[in-house]
Amino acid sequence: MIIQTLRACFILSSFSIFISLHISGQPIVKNYEKGPIASGWKQVDAFIKKDLPKSALEQVKKIYQLAKREKQDAQIIKALVYMIGLQDEISENSESKAMADMEKEISEAGEPSKSILKSLLAEMYWNYYQQHRWQLYQRTNTLPMAIGIKKDDIATWTAEDFHRKISELYLQSIKNSSILQQTSLKGYDVIIVKGNVRHLRPTLFDLLAHRALNY
Repeated sequence: MIIQTLRACFILSSFSIFISLHISGQPIVKNYEKGPIASGWKQVDAFIKKDLPKSALEQVKKIYQLAKREKQDAQIIKALVYMIGLQDEISENSESKAMADMEKEISEAGEPSKSILKSLLAEMYWNYYQQHRWQLYQRTNTLPMAIGIKKDDIATWTAEDFHRKISELYLQSIKNSSILQQTSLKGYDVIIVKGNVRHLRPTLFDLLAHRALNY
């Protein structure tokens, strides 16, 4: 399939949390400095502009592994976002796998990355809910997750299940407020689309709280 637009959802932004990376143009989020990770992103951009999502995905996976080894948290998150967007272009019905991968990443991450990932996962569930709302309205209510019934397959979830999960994740994303309030956004510039209200939300807590309140 020829991709017209690579959708990289869930990158944090002061205004918008949906970013389109157009094949014909340069990606909105850049980190072209020196080193192998920067070189890797240039290759990703080249593959995207040539409509080669599989090649771009393989390159992003290499960046992800390198960022893991170097413990570059912002680059890990950026690579995750790209992998989700590219996988969505390559495969149909990839949402469940993407959310499972994000859950796994959350279980392994430390703060403040864990809080960021929970906020992104909440948005993934919200986007899935929006896209499948008509199906959910036709779905018969099953026992809710709140009473302890494990429901791993989101295809069985009701609207209530989704709202409960989304609310839970957003609340968890700002739970460690002391750490987040001491974390400047500067270290996460590679995953943030800068707006003109940065001074109003200077810390990671401010941005994540803003995202939670928007829900």
